[in-house]
Amino acid sequence: MQLKFKIFMFFSVFFASCGFHIVVGEAEIEKVSLCNDPNCLTKLDPQKPLELSIKLSRSVYGTVISSHWFYTNTDGSMRLIRERFTSVDTAGTIIHRIAVPAPGYFKSGNFKVLIKINNISKSELDFTVAPMPAEEPEEPQDDDVLKDVKPDKDKKPDKKPEKDLLDDNL
Repeated sequence: MQLKFKIFMFFSVFFASCGFHIVVGEAEIEKVSLCNDPNCLTKLDPQKPLELSIKLSRSVYGTVISSHWFYTNTDGSMRLIRERFTSVDTAGTIIHRIAVPAPGYFKSGNFKVLIKINNISKSELDFTVAPMPAEEPEEPQDDDVLKDVKPDKDKKPDKKPEKDLLDDNL
């Protein structure tokens, strides 16, 4: 009996010193938000990246946290626009970020994020991306007003203007 106890104690100390631990159960979500500000609104700026913060109160080895981002069409159907996956084994905060698309802004409208743990739906968050603010035209200054100038018919253009990178339709 004492030999079994000694062997048990040896392996207990050995596994504890190696960082080996057994955790049973499943991961639990404590809080989900779309920005770092606790007073975060659900109507977001279209020119800023979207950042989803998922705080886990517990997690087990091999847990996969996924976020599935959807755009809600006007007819109510949803279109998947992005998925993010993170493997975790401890509690903490996970950030899933989506950069601003190539046009420089997100399409305005309603969105939904579905959060899953090990492919089981655990939470969802609805939010709205505001439309782009309309730019107000500036009042013309005296220097900006075109004066009545007649082109010189005999003068030839110096050379062909160089193409600018912004002229490409990217």
